[in-house]
Amino acid sequence: MGISKPFNSENEEVNKLAQWVIRNFAPIDDAYGALLREMVVGKQKTRDPIQREGEVRFRRFEDSSGKYVQPVIHHEGRAYPMLAAKANKHIDLGIKYMFDIYDAEPARSSESNVHGGLLSLDVGSPLDSVPTDITVSKGTGKILIVVNAGTDLVGDITITGDTVDRNTGVKTVGDTDTISVDAVTTDNSAADSNGNTKHAFVGAYISSKWFTGSVTLSTTNLTLTDVDTYHVSFEQFGDTPGVRLQTFDANIFTTNIAAEFDAYLYSLIVAGSKCDVTLEAELHVGADGETAIANKYWRLRRGYIGKDLNGTKDGVWVDIHYSNSPAYVEDVTVKVWADKIQKMEDNEV
Repeated sequence: MGISKPFNSENEEVNKLAQWVIRNFAPIDDAYGALLREMVVGKQKTRDPIQREGEVRFRRFEDSSGKYVQPVIHHEGRAYPMLAAKANKHIDLGIKYMFDIYDAEPARSSESNVHGGLLSLDVGSPLDSVPTDITVSKGTGKILIVVNAGTDLVGDITITGDTVDRNTGVKTVGDTDTISVDAVTTDNSAADSNGNTKHAFVGAYISSKWFTGSVTLSTTNLTLTDVDTYHVSFEQFGDTPGVRLQTFDANIFTTNIAAEFDAYLYSLIVAGSKCDVTLEAELHVGADGETAIANKYWRLRRGYIGKDLNGTKDGVWVDIHYSNSPAYVEDVTVKVWADKIQKMEDNEV
């Protein structure tokens, strides 16, 4: 039987059938592999729902001798390969995640942080071994440090304060966390047309623990002349690895031509003691978008973001700005969509 078109091609019927399999058989990581193992040609069970969904059949990865056989979807007399025949190829299986916010009537000219955010605690302070420490007061969450300038830039920052276990909620009094520093942070943050900050950091530093209350930053081997300290929190999709950020959308109602709506989706990617904060997508009505019209709805969307996250350490949050008081914006619904990506390698089934 000849191979006509690859899986996930322009053949919409095959795509639809393959997605049906993913939706119904991949709620957990190994379910899809188990399906492929069981659906050997000639051994389909009549009660299997896949038989009632367009007579799709699967060929397993190995024949009886253990030799590799390309897995294929069979549909209407044609065969569609699901993986390339060469080793180390894979397909990505996506399971949808979504978190949302609804605000019936924003009543203030300010910033709303959704599922996390950055809060400035201290700006432009020195931190060195004289000692010159930095002490801040905060709620519960991680510490993010931006090193803007210094002379001795290789060393450690010790964070001292009470910590909260993120799984049990148990507080540890007088705990410490050590952050390794090796360079200044690149701060690419800018302002939008309404003066709202659009955050962007490369090589910022982040604590591994949640701190709460009074927190002190100290060092014995660094000379930093300009340090900004933030509280940071973010959504980690239930500590799920292999998450791909896909879509950012909103639906709002404007009541006045002066309405201003600015929404920003951020990712935070952690690598050791460092992290990058990236603006992944933005939505606007007003100065940076379409001019508002009184008593009209606005559907706003940015898709195909494709940012990969590891929810055991990385995350996202949304900042929403309403620049008037009253806000002239009502019925605000904002959603973030992501896929749980399961890579099916040639040798996994």
